[in-house]
Amino acid sequence: MAVQAKSPKGIILVGMCLFFGAMMASLAGTSLIWRGTVLDRMWAINASAYRRLAPFGKTVGIPFLLLGATLAVAGTGWFRRRRWGWRLAAAIIATQVLGDLVNAFTGEVVKGGRRIHNCRGSAHLSCPPTDPSILCKWQFGRAFVEEFEQSKIGTILR
Repeated sequence: MAVQAKSPKGIILVGMCLFFGAMMASLAGTSLIWRGTVLDRMWAINASAYRRLAPFGKTVGIPFLLLGATLAVAGTGWFRRRRWGWRLAAAIIATQVLGDLVNAFTGEVVKGGRRIHNCRGSAHLSCPPTDPSILCKWQFGRAFVEEFEQSKIGTILR
């Protein structure tokens, strides 16, 4: 088996997204558990979410911290190219897609549909044709890969 000196851009991008998500979920959880800190200012970006989540405090803050830890573990496994890391990342992405489908079918079509489209593109970035990964073989069919390769984004990434 040949060892690659440099990871494909898609692998790096998805790993960075996992760690960014871990950081954001941890910040959200921390600010929901310990209110009245300087972290409360970050909720100005999404005030409606804060209005819905703040009344639950620790009840919702602790799951956010657990989500942050899960994303960090997935990111670590992803960058180390461990099978469990790929599977955990795929499960997280699948859960996000399922949530977006629920959003799309419950009336938030634009919000859910936009994220589903973005996820399709970013999921393929993690497994370019030169490096077929477990995630590609496990979750995405060849028809989708061919469709992406022919798209503008696929052409740019080659």
